[in-house]
Amino acid sequence: MYEEVVWSPDGQHYFYSGWDGERWTLWVVSEKRRWWIKQSPPQQLTFGPMSIGNPTVSRDGHHIYAVGIERHGELSVYDPKLKQFVPYLSGIPACYMDFSRDGQWVAYVSYPEGTLWRSRIDGSERMQLTVPPLAVMNPRWSPDGKLIAFTDLSNGDRSQMTNDSLTRIYVVNADGGAPELLLAGYSGDPTWSPDGNSIAYHYKPPDGPSDVRILNLQTQMATSVPGSRGMWSPRWSPDGKYLVVLSASAGELTLFSFVSNTWEALASGGNFGWTCWSRNSAFVYAENGDSVVRISIADHRKEQIASTKGFRGTAIRMDQWGGSWFGITPDGRPITTRDTGVQEIYSFDLEYK
Repeated sequence: MYEEVVWSPDGQHYFYSGWDGERWTLWVVSEKRRWWIKQSPPQQLTFGPMSIGNPTVSRDGHHIYAVGIERHGELSVYDPKLKQFVPYLSGIPACYMDFSRDGQWVAYVSYPEGTLWRSRIDGSERMQLTVPPLAVMNPRWSPDGKLIAFTDLSNGDRSQMTNDSLTRIYVVNADGGAPELLLAGYSGDPTWSPDGNSIAYHYKPPDGPSDVRILNLQTQMATSVPGSRGMWSPRWSPDGKYLVVLSASAGELTLFSFVSNTWEALASGGNFGWTCWSRNSAFVYAENGDSVVRISIADHRKEQIASTKGFRGTAIRMDQWGGSWFGITPDGRPITTRDTGVQEIYSFDLEYK
């Protein structure tokens, strides 16, 4: 993938910023024609951990200006008294945090490396559970606290927030060990059943709409949830009665009842994302525009619990253009990652060959 192409004033070279799976780097291609070479291969101009993008060439063709981005994220939690986000776990560089059912452990993804870690709720007993090339998103604790399921983005395009990337689902022991591939190819966003015997997830092939599926971990058989065409990102309620899913086309949150085997609208009229259940299954939390809202399952009443207006968030796979992730602490406070990175304009001298 590459950004908009810019040409040198003499039309002999063009420059672009390409994505290498981790960062943006500058490239140049010579358009000078020689009888023995139809076109010169691209040459990489920038290296290192900094992302470089949005190039512009000076009028004299001897300089190129670009934006350099040093990524850094600070784990933050919403303080309802201060009505603002404050550092959490000393503001470690992490995202996609999930809490064990007993509230004693956390799983999170290091930012921007994308490796999975787990620790006690106070940050002690830290352990790294994955290494590159695995690129982790949305880890989820099993109900018994022994396993963590997660989406792997290493075969997907981490520069785009799309649902048709070649993502996979793994599980790993919370005490360490080799991650085990559970589902390959266009599968993501796992969520455990309360009994730990099944995992719901969304499946999005490149040539069709998404749907929600349930994998029986004992039989290894997957079945589609009836009526889930076009839906994605399922979350299983702790009491086992519901799945809440996103419906991108309708812009709403939808509930599937395992009791009645039917669907019903939970909330509509907004751009919802990052759904979470309360521990007692009475509420669903979700990002909704510039807010984090809480929606009652009993009467579908929606209330704002935190404002995110003016908040600059970030997360792996979204930090190239803005956006963030949201989770909920065991006591119901929104948690996310604040973007504390730096963006500066750099000038590069050009010497053509």
